[in-house]
Amino acid sequence: MTLLSRRSVIIAAAAATAALLGAKAVLIDSFPSSQGTSRPLAIERWRALIEGDAPARLPVSVGYISMAEANVPKSLAVAGAGLRKIRMGVVAFQISYREGSLMVDSGYDRDSHVKLSNGPVFSDEKHSRLQALLREAGSIVLTHEHPDHVMGVFTSANSEALKRKLIVTREQVGGLAHNRIALSPDQLAGLAGRAHPEMFRVAPGVVLIKTPGHTPGSQSVFVRLRDGREYLMIGDIAWNVESLANKRGRALLIGKFMLGEDRGEVARQLSTLHELARSEPKLLILPSHDVAYLEGLASRGDLKVLH
Repeated sequence: MTLLSRRSVIIAAAAATAALLGAKAVLIDSFPSSQGTSRPLAIERWRALIEGDAPARLPVSVGYISMAEANVPKSLAVAGAGLRKIRMGVVAFQISYREGSLMVDSGYDRDSHVKLSNGPVFSDEKHSRLQALLREAGSIVLTHEHPDHVMGVFTSANSEALKRKLIVTREQVGGLAHNRIALSPDQLAGLAGRAHPEMFRVAPGVVLIKTPGHTPGSQSVFVRLRDGREYLMIGDIAWNVESLANKRGRALLIGKFMLGEDRGEVARQLSTLHELARSEPKLLILPSHDVAYLEGLASRGDLKVLH
């Protein structure tokens, strides 16, 4: 190889390396700064909506169940956070009363798990347990319309009965029609989306707050228990609790190109949640997929693990 040829190879290799590093910087490490104003996350207004609820009618506990799990590079969940693997689960929550319960999200089935390639771990036992919890619930709400949050209803052997328990918004019904796993007209039949306001008391001690961005129908769920503890289930505004601390969400590759989310709005929501966490340190903010964080809350008695 001549000197000129070697020099050409070195230049080409350097150019390829620079291109790869540039692509990584944009697709994996970048996240937009918060600009403009997000919809308000005003805890005083949420509290005002439930202030008339008698303490005896408030929920007594919040629990969760994780039915599937994968290890993913952290940068996919928190842009620029490196390639160390973190655990992500497919989670549903239960808000329990002295009599009855309300479920938040519904997981999915094994077939949906395979189609979405959501990792090697899927528990048929926990799927069956979650199906039982959904059957026992008085009502079901959805944080948003992605398959890992909704398919537990639509693929269930009891789907018609579960659909009658669903409290869904018009935005969520529209989003379900464009689900990443296609839903048939029969599966969508009978869904009546509510046109509820930006903040809506759905049950004693429970308020739904519209937070579109990750999807058009995304909403958060505020809960106050009888003992005074308060929770905010944020769905997929963040996948990992670290996003709330450093105000950085999913990598562009995931957030924009795979999920089609409004990254600017998500950035504004993360900034607002960051400030809310600082001003309300006792508020327990629950990302739907951060199983290590949820396990930590369970170990200190703030969450029940639903076996």
